[in-house]
Amino acid sequence: MISIEELAKTPKVAQLKAVLVAAPLQVVVNMLKWLDKDIVAALNHGVNKHGDAFIHQLIAADISDPSSELLLIEALTALEVESFNVYDLRTKGGFNVLGAVLDNLMVGLPRAKMGDRLIAHVANRVSGIDENFTVVHYPDIGQGNALMFAIICGDIDACRILIDHGASLKVVSGNGMSCDQIAESYKVLHPEFFLEYKALTLIAAHQQNAVSTPKRKVL
Repeated sequence: MISIEELAKTPKVAQLKAVLVAAPLQVVVNMLKWLDKDIVAALNHGVNKHGDAFIHQLIAADISDPSSELLLIEALTALEVESFNVYDLRTKGGFNVLGAVLDNLMVGLPRAKMGDRLIAHVANRVSGIDENFTVVHYPDIGQGNALMFAIICGDIDACRILIDHGASLKVVSGNGMSCDQIAESYKVLHPEFFLEYKALTLIAAHQQNAVSTPKRKVL
């Protein structure tokens, strides 16, 4: 029986990748649903010349409206296999899928709320929501995680989603900066965000204390 690694090197899988990368999302979803799970797993073994696995190429799709965002989520779900977590696959630059999603959504024009469901979907499935990656656009931070990236970009909705899915406010960047320090250092660029972030973190801390503080027994 051929292994997934060997299957990934076959012309059949290479041709299939090329077709899927070029196809509209609706076609991708329809095709992935009918593929054998071994073929689906093989799609994400190996990378292209840029160091990206198939899933990284897929999340680069344009999601300019809610329907395309839902289609992308459906396609990602169809890529899930039991043998490994596709959301943990890293790009050549070190991004896991969560980092790559944020990079695609936040670098460039304001995204409004487009992508919120995508961020939540991936944040709920990636193994290490606090894992660091190189924040290439902001070298002063060095290694940072998804929440830090969202803070740097001044994206309060992404911050809220990540915190709701377990992102920690206590981790520090590769340069030793906490989330609060990063927010402080970028408040000149994002003054409104800074105030919203402070409110968000106060609420998160209060909720954490409420959960961790045992209730007194009624005598």
